[in-house]
Amino acid sequence: MRGLIERVSQALDRARVPIAVVALASICPLVVGGVLATSGNGLALNERDRIVGAVQGSEINVAYKQNDRVRAALLDFGGNVEAALVTSVTGLAIVGPVPFAAYRGWVGGLVSVDARHVSRLSQPGTAFYYLVTVTLQLIPYILTGGAGMYLGLVAWRRRNDTSVRSLLWLRIPGEAIRDVGWIWAVALPIFLAGSLFEFLQ
Repeated sequence: MRGLIERVSQALDRARVPIAVVALASICPLVVGGVLATSGNGLALNERDRIVGAVQGSEINVAYKQNDRVRAALLDFGGNVEAALVTSVTGLAIVGPVPFAAYRGWVGGLVSVDARHVSRLSQPGTAFYYLVTVTLQLIPYILTGGAGMYLGLVAWRRRNDTSVRSLLWLRIPGEAIRDVGWIWAVALPIFLAGSLFEFLQ
């Protein structure tokens, strides 16, 4: 167990700068979106309503309305993992995860108000639900996005290192790939916890 924790810690430490970049790209728009929405900014509220309205007919929302909450949670989990995988792969271009992170943060801030445009932070119960849900959603996206960016940076630094085997024109050491695997191993249960918390409350 100690060895497992050590490997995960080392992987997170080696990817700490890209993870921090993706975290910053997520949190700043989250705060801006939240401030604008709660202050009654018309553009922010219209965007919030458009985004929420667009997902009303989704398979996840239909399952939730039918009180099939476990299925809704699992569908949400699968969708999050798929989106995170795409974002992580864009990290091979180094800056790829940043716009995805910014958009997710922005949306997370906008939905800090409910359908009546009342702040979810105004009551302890709704504030707790919102803050925990957003945290459990953003953390694994930040980790997986940062992991992808880390892999892109390693590939760029080692691009001329012939001692590293080339795969699809990329030279990525096995250690870096294992690091990404460990980071994903941390992110997946957090994704699941976030989906279960959001839909089983």
